[in-house]
Amino acid sequence: MLSSMKSSPPPVPVPPLTTRDLARILGLSVRQVQHLAATGKIPGAVKAGRDWIFTAPIDPVSRSV
Repeated sequence: MLSSMKSSPPPVPVPPLTTRDLARILGLSVRQVQHLAATGKIPGAVKAGRDWIFTAPIDPVSRSV
């Protein structure tokens, strides 16, 4: 019975992005990305010291910023 159940493939790991990387992908300035991260508008944004690290997949087409 278990063999008939389809399982989804494991998610593909996404390497973390820097603020500069994400700014380039989204077509925004580094400062705009920092502001959006600080206000909680970018999912997966984690503050690491004075820098931001972005761990969630980002879809530049569906961005609402």
